[in-house]
Amino acid sequence: MRKILSFFLIGGILVLFSCKKQEYPLEPVLEFKSQSKNTMLQNGRDSMVLTFSYTDGDGDIGNDSIDNIFLIDKRTAQTLATYRFPNDTDSKPGEFRKGELQLIVYAGCCIYNSGIVQDCSPNLNQALDTMRYLIEIKDRSGKTSNSIESEDIILECN
Repeated sequence: MRKILSFFLIGGILVLFSCKKQEYPLEPVLEFKSQSKNTMLQNGRDSMVLTFSYTDGDGDIGNDSIDNIFLIDKRTAQTLATYRFPNDTDSKPGEFRKGELQLIVYAGCCIYNSGIVQDCSPNLNQALDTMRYLIEIKDRSGKTSNSIESEDIILECN
C-alpha cells in the first residue's frame, strides 16, 4: 500500500512540474486550413471562403481603426483586398489569442500569356489561368505575421 501511495505521490508531483504554460510568439502566426472551392470566374464575378487559424502571443492582433489583414495575389505581389480584424474587448492586454478566421474573397483577373494584367476582359485565346492568394496580418504594434498561401485556384477567363 505504501509503495502504491508513493508511486501516485511521485507521479502527481511529476505531472505538476512538467505542466508548462504554452508560449506563443509575439507576432501573429497563421496556418492555412481550407478553401471552399478551387475554380472561380475571373473579374470578381465569383467568390470563395478561405479559412485559417491564428495565434498571437501578446494578444494585440485586433484593430478597430485600420485594415490589418492583407489578401495578396501571389502572381503579381499586388494587394487585392484588405480586411479589418476586430479588436476583442473581452481579452486582457498581454494575453495570447488564438482562433480561426474565415474570409470571403473575390476572384482576381486572369493574366494572359503576354504577362500583362488587362482589364479582366475575356480572352478567346486563353480559357484558364492559375493563381494563389497570400494572406498576412499586422498587429497593433506593427508586427507582421508569417505569410500563408491558398491552394491553386483555377480562374475561368472567358
